[in-house]
Order: sequence, then C-alpha cells, then structure tokens
Amino acid sequence: MLVSTLLSSLIVTSSYSLLPSQFMIEYNAANMKLPSLASKPEHAVVVADPTFWGPFVPRDTFTTSSSFSEESPSVAESDVSSIGEFDSEDVVQGAVSPRIPLQWVFKGLTLWLEYEQYDNDLTKAIEHAVRVYGTERIPVAHSTAIYGMTHLSEQEAIGKLAKVSEVIKRWPDMDRPQGVTQDIAQEGRPGQVCSIAWAELTLSTNNDHERALDELYKLFDVPAKREGSWTPHISLAYDNPENTILNLPDTFSYVMQHPSLMKERRVKAISLWNTEGKMANWQCLDRVFFTNP
Repeated sequence: MLVSTLLSSLIVTSSYSLLPSQFMIEYNAANMKLPSLASKPEHAVVVADPTFWGPFVPRDTFTTSSSFSEESPSVAESDVSSIGEFDSEDVVQGAVSPRIPLQWVFKGLTLWLEYEQYDNDLTKAIEHAVRVYGTERIPVAHSTAIYGMTHLSEQEAIGKLAKVSEVIKRWPDMDRPQGVTQDIAQEGRPGQVCSIAWAELTLSTNNDHERALDELYKLFDVPAKREGSWTPHISLAYDNPENTILNLPDTFSYVMQHPSLMKERRVKAISLWNTEGKMANWQCLDRVFFTNP
C-alpha cells in the first residue's frame, strides 16, 4: 500500500524558495523517497522536526499517527543537492562499484577519541556506508580531539600520549547525539580545514569536555590557541566533495533503524594517528585506554 504524506514540518533556509508540495514523502514496502530538487543551491540548510518522524515504523506497517521518541534523530543538511532516495539494508543488493578514494591530502599527527559500542553498532554503520556507497572505509569510529599536529615527532607524541592518564583520568561521557548531518566542507571556509563530503552523528560539548580538551592541548604543547567550542561528531562516511554520492535520507533512515546509535557513550580510549597524506595512508601509532569508573 502506497501512502503519501506531506512533510509539513520541514523548514528550509536558503536563497532558494521551495513550495511545500516539493517535499512529498512516499512510503511503500520497497522504499522511502524524497524527490530530488530541481534547483540545487550551493548553500542551504534543511531542518526536519524530529517529532514528525516519531519512532521508526516498518515500511509495510506505516501509520500516520506517531509519538515523539527520544531515539529519533533530528536532521540537518547544508547541501540539499545530495537529497535522493532512502536506502536500507532491506533494499541494497550486494556491494556497489567502489568510488574514487578520498583525494584530500591531510597532514600531521592527530588525536582521536574512541567510543564504547553497543553490539559493534558504530563499526557496522561505517561498514554499511562502504557497502551502500562504495566509499573508503573510515579506519575507526572516532571524534577528533586535535588534528594535524606538525610540531612534534612521532616519538615525542607517543611519549606525551603515555602521560594522558596523569592529566585526564577519564574523558567525560558523551551525551546522546543531537542529530544526523550530511555536509560538504571546503578548505578556507570558517572552521573547515579540508575539502570533503561526510555523514555524521552530531554530538555536543559541555564544560567538562572543554576542560578536558584544554588539558590535552597543554599536554601536547599545541602552539595554536583554541578558538571557539569543540564540535564533536562521529563520521560514518567520507567522500570526495565533487558529485558526492552521500545523502542525508540514507543516513537518517539507517540511524532510525538502529536506535542504539542515538545512545550516550563512554569514551574508552584516545589514540594517536599519523594522518599525513590521504586516508589510505593513515596509521595508528599508539592507543591509551581510559579506566572504568
């Protein structure tokens, strides 16, 4: 049975004007679609009220009545040109052709925060993106704490990593994600240090996180002063920004079907990576695990 319902809670902020009728969602037993937009603005923000979606409902039992579920993510996208079809494990048949590997050349030494997982859910989400999109696999689910350090040698950085537990006994827990985001970054824009497309679980910071990050900057003698608050997230997929295959409905649909992705998490470890070169060249140099409370 095909049921169509208007996404009346969709808010569009851009220089491009859209009529509500352009956002019609079609539900059936096979897939869930958002029609592509006729015009593709370079910068647009699409925000859907999560209360519209409610808890995930199997496609063959869709109902228009729903109540808000705290496991349902909010949605934010700043490049609506990527909106296409929902894709799920129920629909995808086999692997797609591999995409061109990520071409951006990264730099330096980088610190990642690594998380506890619920039945390996973050790793499975990353592997799902590889299977669906054919993109390169992100080595480990993580949030970046410090990126691109060039003032330390590998051995110097490894020595400092060994002292992390002296200044940070345990990294403060991360609250449940605030939303799901798919975006395109371009080097040179405010706060953007590379040119890539990505899909993420968007996290939030607090005073405890900011204090821990300050301690980390001090320990590693980072010469650049911190500007603004930390913007933690867990990337699920990376792609080249040109004609990216990533799209928000795919990610949103997958997260709704795997609600553990929306849970709070403990940071289990901090790892040091050499991120010089392309993603295929990244190497983990060392890892320190935080103690349980």
